Amino acid sequence: MEQNNHDIFLLKKLFNSSGLPVSIYKKQEGFICIPEQDNKTNIYLHDKTLLNDITVTADIKKKPVIYMEEIKIFHGVFVDGKGRYFIWGPAALDKLDQMQITVYKHKHNIPDKNFHIPKSSYDILSNVMSIAFLNYCKEEVDEEEILIDWRNKEEEYAAHPAEMERYQLDKSEMNRIHNSIEFENKYVAAVEQGDVTTMKKLIQMNAMDMEGIGVVAENAVKQMEYLCVSSVLLVSRAAIRGGMNPEMAYDLSDVYLQKLEKCSTIEEMAFVSLKMQIDFTERVKQAKSRRRGNVYVEKCKDFIANHLRKPFQIQEAAQALEVNRSYLSRIFTEQEGITIQEYIAKERCEHAANMLRYTDYSLAVIAEYFCFSSQSHFGKQFKNIYGMTPREYRQKNRYIDSC
Repeated sequence: MEQNNHDIFLLKKLFNSSGLPVSIYKKQEGFICIPEQDNKTNIYLHDKTLLNDITVTADIKKKPVIYMEEIKIFHGVFVDGKGRYFIWGPAALDKLDQMQITVYKHKHNIPDKNFHIPKSSYDILSNVMSIAFLNYCKEEVDEEEILIDWRNKEEEYAAHPAEMERYQLDKSEMNRIHNSIEFENKYVAAVEQGDVTTMKKLIQMNAMDMEGIGVVAENAVKQMEYLCVSSVLLVSRAAIRGGMNPEMAYDLSDVYLQKLEKCSTIEEMAFVSLKMQIDFTERVKQAKSRRRGNVYVEKCKDFIANHLRKPFQIQEAAQALEVNRSYLSRIFTEQEGITIQEYIAKERCEHAANMLRYTDYSLAVIAEYFCFSSQSHFGKQFKNIYGMTPREYRQKNRYIDSC
């Protein structure tokens, strides 16, 4: 597909200012991508269903539109009078971690290990599309119009004043009250302090008690789901304030949210929620216990936990902690009984073991995900720690979901 120099010049300028990649697509003619991509990187080549959904959306709307693929991931698109689709994206509202990128690549069959999704916003995308639409379609569309085109859908889900009135009327008639602030403060404090004993007592007082809690759904199962989700968010934030590693807390909350999604009864959700509350509180207790060690060693372990899926040098950790590398290495070995390098390998292999047990990802993907230089290097390090190869470990420890 041929494009004149003016077209390419404008799109390159828009890319340089926004960081949002754009593809020009015309049926039966293919793609032109900015920045230039090989076939391994172009998501729209690998996922024809996604491409079709986006182009159909453009055909229906006739103007620039934001296409929401997932909660965090979006694309922008419009079609001009020559049948050319201008597609921006994918982009993400928040920075995605390496596992989210890896899962996304597998979902869309993208083979390029260097594939990434830039962080952006609806406002930036709308501004870029407004400029491009004026150039290619000779029509002015304000950024606000593009945003409204997508956000109109949100009005269906916004709280309407009439709904508030009905809720408050029902509440007064049934004499319902929300859980007291005093109880919530005790609940949060138990998590922050890592006080497992108090948390268990609070759970016994309040377990399965949905009285005194506002109605958030007409369906009892959905009501329990909403309450459990709120509890996960409340507890995870309290755990971070209590000293739990933030990345670990966010990951753990995601795991429990996924567990809740699989539940089909109130009882199942209640048990997941109870386990979640104790789990977070115990982890805060462990974090506080570790803090009794050398502060630099503990901060170094936090740095490692946050960079397990990224390549880094020990010098980078020392610089982040503002401490001499030799001193850090010495006190780390004295406290932990192993070197920093050995600790990193152990942590990466422990996390890799979980993936071997609970997922179907290939050894190559797992090795790459945890930054081993090669699959054979991963196998050697893993065997040093577990006494067996990753493949043997998976065969012996495969988790079978009975659900």
